[in-house]
Amino acid sequence: MTKELKYLSAISSSSNHLPSINYNQKEFLYRLVLGYGIDVLNADRASFFIYAKEEHYLYNRITLYRHPEIKAAVDGSSQLTFTKIFLENDSRSQVIEKQFSCFFNNIGHSDFNLKIDAILGIKTTHLIMCPLFFQNDFVGLIEMSRQDPAQPFDSLDSIFFESITSITQALISNMFLYEWVIRDSLTSSYAINYFNKIIDNHIAIFKRHPEKSEPFSLFLMDIDNFKMINDTYGHYIGDQVIIRFADAINNFVRKDIDYLARYGGDEFTLLIAHCPYENAYIVAERILAYLKKNPIKIEGNNINFSISIGIAQYNIHGSDRKTLFINADKALYQAKRSGKNRYTIYHEH
Repeated sequence: MTKELKYLSAISSSSNHLPSINYNQKEFLYRLVLGYGIDVLNADRASFFIYAKEEHYLYNRITLYRHPEIKAAVDGSSQLTFTKIFLENDSRSQVIEKQFSCFFNNIGHSDFNLKIDAILGIKTTHLIMCPLFFQNDFVGLIEMSRQDPAQPFDSLDSIFFESITSITQALISNMFLYEWVIRDSLTSSYAINYFNKIIDNHIAIFKRHPEKSEPFSLFLMDIDNFKMINDTYGHYIGDQVIIRFADAINNFVRKDIDYLARYGGDEFTLLIAHCPYENAYIVAERILAYLKKNPIKIEGNNINFSISIGIAQYNIHGSDRKTLFINADKALYQAKRSGKNRYTIYHEH
């Protein structure tokens, strides 16, 4: 099959399947589009990057790449958790300004940040990319690369790439916007406003069906002596510690049952469903023990850190969200005053 026929067949297939996907199937959509890049466009790497507006950098949402040993596309996202592409002095910024897809052959490595490729063992020679916008705001980037110097991207590749991205542009942009609304850009934990709605929903269900409902516990947590970490290692390393902290907590979160949110700075809150405080302390002890046994290493720095936790239970320590947060915060304050690196369950003095 010629390249033209292969691309026409893929465009026809994508036109039939992609528009019917909704935001709840975003993982499927991401992998489907990137799969077109690997299988049809013959890319060695295909990535979705999300734009962190305040810090002006891109971070990986999902990356597939052609593994040299198994000769198949694999997910490299776990290797790229802490990798950022800062757009200042990076030629990707030109694509964003132009607001349409471009390809670059025989690229100069000084023009593009290729840290992702270095981590994955890819020697990128050619790049093709498309910026994603929602209501004129840049939200992310689709990017694909090839290694073989003898396989540069051409106008036919560009037409196929534009066809696929134009079909998915509106849907993907809406998905990025949806994630912006509900997720914290640094840690991908829930944003506090969305988390508040989750708590309110749990409270409403409990009040409607108290005889069938189980209480939930609320944790407030923050990193002990975080300012010292920032002062010693710098804010970039401090951000990495916050990310690792969130990742550690997620080891103890049951998907679609418990919810972790970033409250602000280095402070997080966790809703543990179907869990009275008599059981919540077990989770707290496991979190503290995990952090003690698993110091983190970032850019050659071995960093040990601890956290303090305040715990309050709905319907005992508060029957509304505001009171519950206030009392969990009081418990956190008590944990700090008692020496840090511990949990405290709220109790009235």
